[in-house]
Amino acid sequence: MKGRKLLLSLILGGIIILALGYYFRPPGDFPSKQDILNQVPEAKTIQDIIFLDDKHVYVPFVTNNNGRGFALWVWRNGWNVISEGDTGEPRIWQVDPNNPDSYFILYNIHPADNIKSIKLYLLRGSYYSVSYGEHTYTPSIKKHVSQDVSEDTYGAIKLPNDWKQLLEGYSRISKQEKQQLIYFSGPTLHFAWNAANEQGEEVKPEGTFGTGSSTTGHYIINPLDHISSEELKQHNKKF
Repeated sequence: MKGRKLLLSLILGGIIILALGYYFRPPGDFPSKQDILNQVPEAKTIQDIIFLDDKHVYVPFVTNNNGRGFALWVWRNGWNVISEGDTGEPRIWQVDPNNPDSYFILYNIHPADNIKSIKLYLLRGSYYSVSYGEHTYTPSIKKHVSQDVSEDTYGAIKLPNDWKQLLEGYSRISKQEKQQLIYFSGPTLHFAWNAANEQGEEVKPEGTFGTGSSTTGHYIINPLDHISSEELKQHNKKF
């Protein structure tokens, strides 16, 4: 009887080891461009395959109607599409929501919009509160970084260090609250963007916008708010 139990234990242990080895095996080869086209019906031409790390990949593409789109892939016992869309406006992917160093801003600008550069903003309005007789003033934040897109119209950008430091200041906030912080506007942090042509004039990126996108699972992938120069002025006046 003891020998039988030992044998069963060894068999069970072997099965567990094999299962863990399969689950935690390193990522395999990424799908070819043709395989991607077969899995992403909206895509007509794959522009690039950009590895954000060894398990997260950004694939910008040209859509069937010559628009711009994207597909995001994750290794989970195989390569899987977890988000895709027929739109190219900047969006932020919080690969690890608890680590701003893993955040990427992804974009795929349509050449027909004649955009020279895009500006990416991290904004927060000032906030004044009174609690138990204690007055607290939180100043506004307006940070921006420019990205030239005249030649490379698509790409993936890591957040600037000062942006990451600001976001890390919210590290004690719960995961759910943190998602709200960087998606909604008002007295909380949020991301925005706008675009300019060769002359520095504001451009409405009509060709870059599509009909939308979809995401499966609990991944945090949000488009940046498009904000006009006039809205930025109002932001400054208001806060």
